[in-house]
Amino acid sequence: NGAQLSAATSGIGDAGNVILSITETARFDGADPFDGSPSGAFSSVETGGEGQGGNVELSASNLEVTNGAVLGAATVGIGDAGDVLLSITETARFDGADPFDGSPSGAFSNVNTGGEGQGGTVELSASNLEVTNGAQLLASTFGIGDAGDVLLSITETARFDGADPFDGSPSGAFS
Repeated sequence: NGAQLSAATSGIGDAGNVILSITETARFDGADPFDGSPSGAFSSVETGGEGQGGNVELSASNLEVTNGAVLGAATVGIGDAGDVLLSITETARFDGADPFDGSPSGAFSNVNTGGEGQGGTVELSASNLEVTNGAQLLASTFGIGDAGDVLLSITETARFDGADPFDGSPSGAFS
């Protein structure tokens, strides 16, 4: 509920990478009930920062990102957003939204408002993928620069189902 692993730059210099190697299940759930900060792993170029964003890299047997939790790379400064690279041997599950503000669970690489740079790639390989109840896999730009790509390599089943119960946004993969 709001726990974060993060690397960022708010000055001059590159943000670091967040690299996680999990033997069993990696689980990210919810958001801070006081300030709405999502649980997750992040690398970012913050406002006032100048440098390249780092990557968020995660390998695990299973991955669960639920109730508004996020795996994300972004820029709101000057510099490219990093990539989100997920290597899951069994099932990757993204479900639902933050119960406080409706923000979707998901994996994101964004150039946010005020940011200048290229968006990164969201790349996921897994045997099975579930994206449900408004969760999203997203590469986007709301600043200056191109959005990145969303690349999915699923060997068995991919399921996209439902919408965000707060605002009706569909579950999906978007770039």
